[in-house]
Amino acid sequence: MNEKIKQKTTLLFLAPGFGLSTAWQGNAIAAAKPETFLNLWENYQHHALATTFAEASSRNWSKAIPYSMIASGKPFVSNKILVDKAISHHLLDHSEMLKKYFANIKKHNASLHLIGNLSHGGEKGDLGHLLRLIRLAKKNFLERILVHVIIDETYANINLLKNTLSLLEKGIKEMNAGEIVSITGQNKILTDKKGRLPIEVYFENKCKHYLSAEQGLSKQKNTKPADLTPFIISDNRIAISDFDGIMLFNHTFDELSPILPFFLGDLKIISFSNKPKSTSIISLFDFPTVYRENVPAIFRRRSDNTIAAKLSKSKNQQLLICDAEKKTELMHYYLGYSDRSEVLTIRKPLSRESNSQKITDEYMKELKKAVVSDNFDLITIDFPLLAEVSANGYFDKAVEAVQLLDNLLSSMIELQFKHNLDIIFISPFGSAEKILTYSPHDEKKSLLPTENPVPLIHICENKKQKSKPMNLIVDEIASKKHDLTLVNQILCESLGL
Repeated sequence: MNEKIKQKTTLLFLAPGFGLSTAWQGNAIAAAKPETFLNLWENYQHHALATTFAEASSRNWSKAIPYSMIASGKPFVSNKILVDKAISHHLLDHSEMLKKYFANIKKHNASLHLIGNLSHGGEKGDLGHLLRLIRLAKKNFLERILVHVIIDETYANINLLKNTLSLLEKGIKEMNAGEIVSITGQNKILTDKKGRLPIEVYFENKCKHYLSAEQGLSKQKNTKPADLTPFIISDNRIAISDFDGIMLFNHTFDELSPILPFFLGDLKIISFSNKPKSTSIISLFDFPTVYRENVPAIFRRRSDNTIAAKLSKSKNQQLLICDAEKKTELMHYYLGYSDRSEVLTIRKPLSRESNSQKITDEYMKELKKAVVSDNFDLITIDFPLLAEVSANGYFDKAVEAVQLLDNLLSSMIELQFKHNLDIIFISPFGSAEKILTYSPHDEKKSLLPTENPVPLIHICENKKQKSKPMNLIVDEIASKKHDLTLVNQILCESLGL
């Protein structure tokens, strides 16, 4: 890499919710008339990419944003689809990692603890995957299969949870293998009322005992399942002992990571003297960041082609400026597992009453400091305000958010003239170009990301092009031209990778 390219800083500006459409109705972007964006679109290399949100196969779109497309140039496939395909092709049955894991537990006559999330709808924690693992464990002659269920916010009430537990109990009874031994709410993962982690209770075997899940749930009457206090429904031994195996069977990104330090004493993140030294741990999916290399995963995604991996290999430094709520999700794809990375989180700004201009100013303040420092090769900026107000059906707020986003883009262009910058503007999905205005209390309607094309603009002096007539730009948008490899290609070229 030559010195000139090495000194160049690339700004990757993510604008979720900014889609392209020729329609006028509900089009907050057209109503906002974003002057900076339109000028850049006319004068710089640009592409109309097709969003592949449909491939994510998730009703909870906020957890299925296909950021990985941008980082690697490849379509996103959800964990559920990944495992569903593996089960249909019997890949789980032939996993050597899983066979050795089960064999070690059987050799020591130990227990298998299946710990993970179960969600209503299945995307974040699929019941079918759990039952398949129980069946496989029985097939491998394991006698004690103990299930620790973690419930998330997708359950609106106790009755929905009872239905899920009934299906789980029915499946266990039919297989004549396994038992549910504990239930806890996901919002209670970090601490219970006594300030302890639920998993700490498992190690110490200091949990209350109830006769059944029904009896345990009755104590949570009128309480949302995500607020469940940890309780045990088995009269048998549930403490995690020497040679026991722990499998994290379902999770999305980093949501179960707070419990991992109690399993991974060698990381010295949190010391826990009572943890059995011979306990083995395995995960169905990858964990991001620090835990990834320490927890073997059956379905490990290759990250060699991500921008984060290439930057790390080149010993380049990167920075992520994002909203705190999306921090883990974005870190997974952009910062990867390198220690040559930093994260700056902007205070959570996404309420309807928030001062949007102050939010924009805060992003720009952090960006200016980062650029002036000249410490980073890639600075990724995520601006989720537009997607949030669009999803809530706030047309006027979305118009205002587009204008603020355009002002932020304009300020970035001003920085370009003072520093050696490459700017890449891109949206992972659209929504503001087709807003369905409705009452937030109407649960029958919800706005999902649209399948309209999304913009990619590469703003660089040597990429400038002649202006196009507006009718040609409209035709290009309408044609939905797209090539996901362009994202990876442009990022790599701008960074000299």
